[in-house]
Amino acid sequence: MAVELTFKSVVSYGLLSLIFYWFYKVLDWAWLKPKRYEKILRSQGLKGNPYRLLTGDQQESGAIIKEALSKPIGFEDDLSKRLIPHIRKAVQTHGKNSFMWVGRIPRVLVTDPDLVREVLTKYYKFHKNLHDHDPITRVLLTGVGMLEGEPWAARRKIIKSAFFFEKLKNMLPAFYISTIEMIDKWDKTIPAGGSAEVEVWEDLRVLSGDVTARTLFGEEFKELGGIIYDLLQELNLLTMEVIRSVYIPGWRFLPTKRNNRMRAIDKEIRERVLEIITKKKKQILSGEHTGTDFLSTLLECNLNEIKEFGKNVEMSLEEIIKECKLFFLAGQDTTASLVTWTLVFLCRFPEWQRRAREEVLQIIGDKKPDYDGISHLKTVSLVSPG
Repeated sequence: MAVELTFKSVVSYGLLSLIFYWFYKVLDWAWLKPKRYEKILRSQGLKGNPYRLLTGDQQESGAIIKEALSKPIGFEDDLSKRLIPHIRKAVQTHGKNSFMWVGRIPRVLVTDPDLVREVLTKYYKFHKNLHDHDPITRVLLTGVGMLEGEPWAARRKIIKSAFFFEKLKNMLPAFYISTIEMIDKWDKTIPAGGSAEVEVWEDLRVLSGDVTARTLFGEEFKELGGIIYDLLQELNLLTMEVIRSVYIPGWRFLPTKRNNRMRAIDKEIRERVLEIITKKKKQILSGEHTGTDFLSTLLECNLNEIKEFGKNVEMSLEEIIKECKLFFLAGQDTTASLVTWTLVFLCRFPEWQRRAREEVLQIIGDKKPDYDGISHLKTVSLVSPG
């Protein structure tokens, strides 16, 4: 009887200890650790709002962003009021060197140029915090952008070969073809001698995706690249929703509508990219393919690294798929936004528009643009996003 009671006592104490342990882990994750960060930041002279359980400053920041986006913006307005109103408010309230909360994660705001330079140069000390987001975001936030230290250096060594100047020059025809297709569409929309309204932003987003698909996979996989582009656009929106939401551990395992859709998109993207990789790899190994697209170059560089240093440096299929997703993600709205703003300011300053047009007609004329011609466009280089 005494032995039975002792055994029950041990089990009870064990269960209580386990419950206490997990309770402390959750408490530390949700409250104690962020408060320790807050104490350290304040001891270093930085100011910010007190930490709020799980949400931090997200609700306040969301309201500020929503209000900023609801108002029109003029050419002479300060763009920071619309692009980063929550960060602007934090700096105005707490000073140039301050912090704000993205959920449980403190974000340090640094405006001193010397401190900014230190952060950028000492990348071995200042690491990314993308791993602190809900793990389901890694279906989008992936590739070399998520790596640190030696893995980052090794991956970058392989990838940078695809961005050598000679490689980029060979991608110029893809830029030209995609741009001509968009301009032809506009020509058909506008009647002779008349005018019409053109949805420039949407067309430039399509152009950006089209160029990215051609430069990433090549002309023969352009249509398939377009499908992947559309899927990534949707996945990007869903991922941003997750990042702006309060992170609850384990939530990604629940079969919610958003979680299921993100996994379904990721699976389809992986299958389609894997199909392209398999075909290109087979062509390269058989000597049938000499493509200048990013994926072909990446596969060739990967094979060269294996020949020189052995299998230990090989990028797996999974890693190559991740780099393709990152390439697409980096080339989506960034390019479209830059080109859109270039057109906006050319309309704002018609004299520069006239000078740029005259220079293009004089140097390029009716010929297909090539690198030698583009390198002589001095005025265009002053107004172009590149």
